[in-house]
Amino acid sequence: MSTETRTVKYDFRPGIMRESTEYAAEGGWFDGNRIRFRDGKPESIRGWQKRITSSFIGTGRAIKTWAALDGKEFIGFATEHKAYINYGGSLYDITPYDVTVSQARDTWYTTVTGAFNTVDGSSVITASVSAHGLNTGSYITVSAWSPTSGGTGAGTYPGGITSVRGDYRVSVVNANAFNFVAGSVAGATSVSKGKATYAVRLPSGASVAAGGLGYGASEYNAQPFTMTAYSSVFNFVNTKTTITVSITNHNRATGSYINVSAWPGAGLAGITSVSGFYEVSAITSNSFHFVAGSAATATESGKGTNIFLNVVPVTASDYRGWSDPASETGIQLDIREWSLDNFGENFIINPYPQGGIYEWNKSDGFTEVALLVSGAPAEANGFLVSPIARQGMCLGVTDATGTFDPMLVRWSANENITDWVDSATNTAGSIRLSNGSEIIGGLASGNLVLVWTDTALTGLEFVGEPFVFGTRQLGTNCGLIAKHAMSEFDGRTYWMGDSNFYVYSGQVQVLPCTVRKYVFDDFNYTNSRKVYCGVNSEFGEVTWLYPSANSSECDRYVTYSPSQNYWTYGEAIWTTWTDKNIINTVLTTGASVSAPLESTDTHFLFDNEPFNVHTADGQDMPVFIESGEFDLGDGDDILFIDRIIPDIKVSVGNLQLSLKTKYHPNDTVIEKGPFEISGNTSYIRPRARGRTAKIRVSTGTPNTRFNVGSIRMDVMADGKR
Repeated sequence: MSTETRTVKYDFRPGIMRESTEYAAEGGWFDGNRIRFRDGKPESIRGWQKRITSSFIGTGRAIKTWAALDGKEFIGFATEHKAYINYGGSLYDITPYDVTVSQARDTWYTTVTGAFNTVDGSSVITASVSAHGLNTGSYITVSAWSPTSGGTGAGTYPGGITSVRGDYRVSVVNANAFNFVAGSVAGATSVSKGKATYAVRLPSGASVAAGGLGYGASEYNAQPFTMTAYSSVFNFVNTKTTITVSITNHNRATGSYINVSAWPGAGLAGITSVSGFYEVSAITSNSFHFVAGSAATATESGKGTNIFLNVVPVTASDYRGWSDPASETGIQLDIREWSLDNFGENFIINPYPQGGIYEWNKSDGFTEVALLVSGAPAEANGFLVSPIARQGMCLGVTDATGTFDPMLVRWSANENITDWVDSATNTAGSIRLSNGSEIIGGLASGNLVLVWTDTALTGLEFVGEPFVFGTRQLGTNCGLIAKHAMSEFDGRTYWMGDSNFYVYSGQVQVLPCTVRKYVFDDFNYTNSRKVYCGVNSEFGEVTWLYPSANSSECDRYVTYSPSQNYWTYGEAIWTTWTDKNIINTVLTTGASVSAPLESTDTHFLFDNEPFNVHTADGQDMPVFIESGEFDLGDGDDILFIDRIIPDIKVSVGNLQLSLKTKYHPNDTVIEKGPFEISGNTSYIRPRARGRTAKIRVSTGTPNTRFNVGSIRMDVMADGKR
């Protein structure tokens, strides 16, 4: 056995490889965070910073940029609560009001007098408004606030609070009262004072999905549903979707769920179908609320005969016992999502599920909200504008009779998103897809509109009149996992399914992925609709944001480089993503670094990877990369590593390098280091022994920038043991 020292050069393949063991990844990188590869070599990514200092309400669920004809640049995005436009450094709330397209503007607002109550030292204002129809989490806009004009407390502001104009989130007390928090504290306790005019914004959606309950859910012989028949307990308000249930000591909590069955086919107050799962809100000890899928057509109280409800257990983990089949309807409570697009200079928004089509008109200015599009379908699960003939297209939509069909595609006439009725004089029309149970999302690509269901990909091709669009089945067993889980880049379309990544470039192919098992083994499928895909064209990358198993929000990312054919992953705080095009950086929405990801009050609009920014919005941004295990010799001899010569460029700060060795695959790791690496470090002396080794390079000081090249080691045979 030679004892001669020799210098060995180690070049690792680009990308992270996590499909097997560390030893199986020999010759490659096994782990990392916030790393990309340039010319096959790893380097730290740049950081991110707030684009504006104003936070917004909720968690970003969709984002879109566009430019007007006059060159003005706009950023539109939406959360589970609000829709916004960012322009000129300011944030504008364009969330629609909860009104019908036929309602005159002066009917949007409700004026109440002598209805406001305060408690000395509290900022909470209680409004006593009979049959208000609001839900906890809804927002109202107060446009006028004044002393009572006549009645009790004439000439007196409630509790001395003189300014309440603005937007407020509502907490419902009961069917006839709700709370909101003023910007100042009451100086006195008051009852039935003040006068206010307010309008109700579009109801908020869910921020976290509730998992479906399937066959044999929970442990063996678990507690089954307690289903009880109730009569004369349901109350309705005309034009409202909120149903109030009056049950003494019902034992429900806000955020818990009920299962409704045996709803009469003829309906109550005009609501014909309510069977399924619903989230409970607005609690008193003897009443609770839930929101139906359609609005009542009459105000009625004490209705219903032998309608079954499960009243206990009282959490989202309601379940049946083993061997008991679960309900087949309403077992998944989806998050609020949005489809965003542009029709000319105007901004089109469509809330999911089964929301209307709204338009913000640029010419109206930022003081106006988005309005329902006259003539558009009442309910749609998705919307886009086909650029081929400038037609609006709804994906999962009500048909001409008003019946919702999750597999129906409808499009408007050319250049007219108010005309959706098929006739001999226009190009409006519809087609029903056949493969799948619901349409998930769509994307305009070249001369096709790509439409994904939960199981397949279909291409809608513009063929002209009389059929307008024809369909081509492009792929099966390749469904889309989330509405925004796809992106087009360099003529190809990439997306995430429920267990694979895919690419379409004339045909559908499974995209080989070296971290597939790592991603899908640590994945929150209940909140899979939050997956968001975006492109970073500067570096030729496609990135998916996704929630890991222990997170309800996107806290991880996985990135693919088509040109270099490598995969990486890392930690994320972002929930949406759009490439630099109109705006000069990648734009994201996400949580403040110092706040929990699930927080809904500390989210911002970020510039990602602007030039010369290497912090996480001013905070430390940890970066590392670690190789797989590699043999020091032929795998038999034990080698002695005397010296490491790092080919590492450190632009700012210092790095740390660790050498980890083993004698056998299942042995405890022996770590030498970390050793500090700066821009002028020539070598380090780990003096380590083992059969296999791996290298880890990480940031030692905050905001370090680095590139890793080839690494050389001085090794010497140390005998067999």
